[in-house]
Amino acid sequence: MSTSSRLFARLNDQTDNLLDDVLDAFLVAGRNPKVSRWSVYEHLDHLARADAAMLDRIDVCLGDQGAAHGSTTWLGRLVLASGAVPRGKAEAVPATVPAPLPPANHLAPGELAAHFQIIDKRLAALAEHGKAVMASRRHAESPLYGWLRPAQWLRVMEIHRRHHLGIITDIMS
Repeated sequence: MSTSSRLFARLNDQTDNLLDDVLDAFLVAGRNPKVSRWSVYEHLDHLARADAAMLDRIDVCLGDQGAAHGSTTWLGRLVLASGAVPRGKAEAVPATVPAPLPPANHLAPGELAAHFQIIDKRLAALAEHGKAVMASRRHAESPLYGWLRPAQWLRVMEIHRRHHLGIITDIMS
């Protein structure tokens, strides 16, 4: 199995786990202030928003608007090299911050599950062109990590998801 196939398979497995979590009403309501100021639902809402934003950036890379060059920030290099996001050290990009519960603009669990299903379809479409996606040298900018290529965006998505799935596990334990 190629590196790109393994990455897409891991992302698919993560999406399945996220969908399972979204559909578990008890889990979604979980909160543990000793672990995180966000509830499980808020972590899932953030992931849905962040995943969509990252996939939008990949679309930019693969389209006419992708930059031919760009540099990654020291934080981007650290996250990509370590495969981890340090807990409690970074603030979420404002567009991905979930509204506190009960918000007027939050996604209901069914809507949240639908968002993850759309994300899964978008990932599957990228996986169909996995080699071309992974080989693309075009860049799109991240507010935290600098200019990333599609392969780097997918890796950041995997790392970011693993980070929040770990926090969700800790909230529920």
